[in-house]
Formats: sequence, C-alpha cells, structure tokens
Amino acid sequence: MSKLIIPPDTANYSTKTSEGEVISVQLDGGASRFRRAQIGFIHNVTVSWTVSLLAYNYLEAFFRLSTRMGSLPFTIDLILEGGALTTHTARFKPGTFGLSEQSGQTFTVAAELEVTPLAVNDTNDLNTILAYDPTYT
Repeated sequence: MSKLIIPPDTANYSTKTSEGEVISVQLDGGASRFRRAQIGFIHNVTVSWTVSLLAYNYLEAFFRLSTRMGSLPFTIDLILEGGALTTHTARFKPGTFGLSEQSGQTFTVAAELEVTPLAVNDTNDLNTILAYDPTYT
C-alpha cells in the first residue's frame, strides 16, 4: 500500500464520523433505544495542502495512480483520534480532489478522504477518562 508522504495543512482539515455509528429507535411512551448501527464505520476527513509546484505535481500524480483502478487505499499521517499524529488507511472520495487556489508558485489542493479509524481500545479510553476525571464511574 502506498503512503502519501506530504502531510495536510494541520490548520485546514476537519473530520466527521460517519453517520450510522449509533442509531436510535423511538419507542412508544418512553425513551429511545440506542444501539450500534454497524461495524467498521469511517471518518470523512476534509484536507488541504499548500505546496510548491514540485509537491503539487507529486499530489496530482499520487491521486491519479490511486484512482486509476477505482479508489485504491493508501496510508497518510493524520491527527484524528487522541490528538497525536498517527498513520491511517484512507481513500480519496470521488469528485473531491482538486486545485482550490494558486498564487505564483504556491498551490492549494483540497480533497475529502474516507479514513478508517484506528482500532478502539476500551482500556486506553477508560484510562484517559480517569486521568481527566478520577470520579468517573
């Protein structure tokens, strides 16, 4: 699997967990019932890169090779879960990659990625909560 070696601008990307992580069913005369909707949900991540001409050509070539046979997965370093830079598996979402701004030899490229979240570790999550809130039960 290829790795996209140019990290996106850290100030210019956002993420949204996929719809359907948890769903609710309204019950007659009472509170809703909540349950996990699916296994293997994804993050939709909007990213941008501000790069030189050489790096712009690299991004375009990487995109073309990644989408030549459908949208092939690749790895990319992102700050998503836990606030630390980690390597994730991603795919370009169709119709979202392109040049959004150009000024002289500076190019801004934007795309939306479908990113597979890291494996959940309940023990780490509990320890993180307890470090912040020792009264958590």
